[in-house]
Amino acid sequence: MDLLTAARSKPRPFDVVIAADHSRLIRDQDDQGLKVLVRECGVRVFYAETGQGKLLNNGFDKFRNNVDGFFAEQYAEFISTKTRGTLHHKAKLGYATGAKVFGYRSVRKGDHSELETWPEQVAVIVRAFEMSAEGHGDLRIVRALGQDHHALTGRRLNKVVVRGWLRNDLYRGVLIYGKTRVVGKKVSEKAKNSDGSPKVVDDRRPVLKTTGSSITGSSRTCGL
Repeated sequence: MDLLTAARSKPRPFDVVIAADHSRLIRDQDDQGLKVLVRECGVRVFYAETGQGKLLNNGFDKFRNNVDGFFAEQYAEFISTKTRGTLHHKAKLGYATGAKVFGYRSVRKGDHSELETWPEQVAVIVRAFEMSAEGHGDLRIVRALGQDHHALTGRRLNKVVVRGWLRNDLYRGVLIYGKTRVVGKKVSEKAKNSDGSPKVVDDRRPVLKTTGSSITGSSRTCGL
């Protein structure tokens, strides 16, 4: 249950909220959640860093709330930019950046993690590429490999997952980092270089091998 839902419930489970600072509650100037919490629900809000309470009784209080919201949003943008830059740097060094990919596992090495192929899962991926190269459709691949996939992951295989495998450049040893970026609240857009090409940051990743050859292209053109 989120904070606003809990504040609107009856009986209300709390009367006071204590946060480190404004940015811990609101990081978007358009978010009206704090106003609803204080004015509509009657919850008292205090900030631990300043020891002050959040009031919205008059014009000055509202102005100060807007200023706090501005700085909180600026802080969130700064953190996002810094984090994206750090992850991009790690990707260029060949380090794992946190995303899980079927066929690989993240192995800790000193102060960082790197991706290594996972033999049992690799066998499933390679078979999917082989079947695609033979002309089989995504649904037939799902039916053929679904049981093995479920045994390894506990999840059901579907056509969307298979389609993602067959289009994933990582399976031919190329990591493309930063395909999308968040441009708003839970909204992403495509992120490309100035010339419109994807951001290839590392082409030294472990390549998934087939019998006598490697995966070298997309689902319909892979060299098997």
